[in-house]
Amino acid sequence: MAMRVAVTGSSGFIGSALCRFLEGEGHAVVRVRWRPDSGRVEADKLEGSDAVVHLAGENIASRRWDARQKAAILVSRTVPTARLAQALAGLRSKPKVLVSASALAQGEGFLAEVCRKWEAAAGPAAEAGVRVVNLRIGMVLSPAGGALKKMLPAFRLGLGAVMGDGSGAMNWVCMEDLVRAALFCIEKEGLSGPVSATSPNPATQTEFSRALGRVLRRPVLLGLPVPMIRLLFGEMGEELFLGRPKVRPSELLEAGFEFYYPDLESALRWLLD
Repeated sequence: MAMRVAVTGSSGFIGSALCRFLEGEGHAVVRVRWRPDSGRVEADKLEGSDAVVHLAGENIASRRWDARQKAAILVSRTVPTARLAQALAGLRSKPKVLVSASALAQGEGFLAEVCRKWEAAAGPAAEAGVRVVNLRIGMVLSPAGGALKKMLPAFRLGLGAVMGDGSGAMNWVCMEDLVRAALFCIEKEGLSGPVSATSPNPATQTEFSRALGRVLRRPVLLGLPVPMIRLLFGEMGEELFLGRPKVRPSELLEAGFEFYYPDLESALRWLLD
């Protein structure tokens, strides 16, 4: 049945694709704006929604992390999420589910801390009886934006490089599978809490670079050593490119979700050919 779905961050890289997908599936989409300076959201647009998808937040890879940028990243994720959750808790007609974006950060470090606080900020909605799904999104593949768009110019010139020793994980997901997974989480009543939205076949840095090179028919002869990554990107480079573990979408798979593009090279060929 057609639903009314409110979406924050609807003009962003993922949000715009999600809104197009939901509308294509026959659902009514309500685009909810938020104010980055205050974290406020348009709460009046939430009343009567069947579901809410929360995607707003500062891009973690837009610039080198310094104290100011790290504070902006943390605030942009926790404050709007908390305000949104509080607004949902106070509605007379609450949505059945809140799908709130999160990330694949584990263990220690800045991103792991951000994710813990980000997911905890949705607590008021869960306490009010709204089913909350923390959708932990991997690296989203689309030529329209994100990491792949930034990689393409260098790789097309034959200047693609393997990051570090090549063993760090690239937990990727095709955009089409991501937006389908978001709708699946809305519709699957048994899903709640952390849900990893990433391909069942994660790749290493080496595997990813070589697959992209094959698809573009370009060699991958370069490597960016660890000291250079640290020099160029600082803490952000260490957390995003080095030593990341592979993650599998066990929650989605166990719930019966089927990926259209589980294989990296096939996904890249579909996206770029």
